Amino acid sequence: MDFYEHCVYGKYKRVRFPIVGKEKKSEELELVHIDIWGPTEVSSLGGSFYYVTFIDDATRKIGLIVVETY
Repeated sequence: MDFYEHCVYGKYKRVRFPIVGKEKKSEELELVHIDIWGPTEVSSLGGSFYYVTFIDDATRKIGLIVVETY
């Protein structure tokens, strides 16, 4: 039987990191997480190549902005 290194690494247990100082905010828009994604190789149906997401920490509401580039 051959030795497959990736199979051995796949059996490792995931290490959990302690949550320190991470408390969910209580007021809307007190903390907003932002992620920018792009450029994509293929544009969306609207011709967009970039996407920006906003997540409010208190309400977990998600907003998405699609950025069109020419």
